[in-house]
Amino acid sequence: MTATSQADSSQRATVTLTVNPVAAATPPAPHSVSLAWQGTATANVVSYSMYRSTISGSSYGLLASALGTASYNDQSVQSGTVYYYVVTAVDAQGHESAFSNETRATVP
Repeated sequence: MTATSQADSSQRATVTLTVNPVAAATPPAPHSVSLAWQGTATANVVSYSMYRSTISGSSYGLLASALGTASYNDQSVQSGTVYYYVVTAVDAQGHESAFSNETRATVP
């Protein structure tokens, strides 16, 4: 490839570019956990928040908030890990309910 300066056409540089193909590593198979729950019939519930832990009964971290539907697909799971999920309902004032019952998912 030859590059020529736009300011001074007498200034040129020749560059040889060699591309060596590299074998692409096979990415691990993606895993996900699909969760769905029975939404509440209470009119003042405007969204849900999903929490996840690797310890049953505690240490839940917020995974997703402002969920407008009673379902969530967790695509950030790791193979060989057991996850525990709980959900909360959030009203229009931002008040959050207590955690739901816990559900468990084992990722192969």
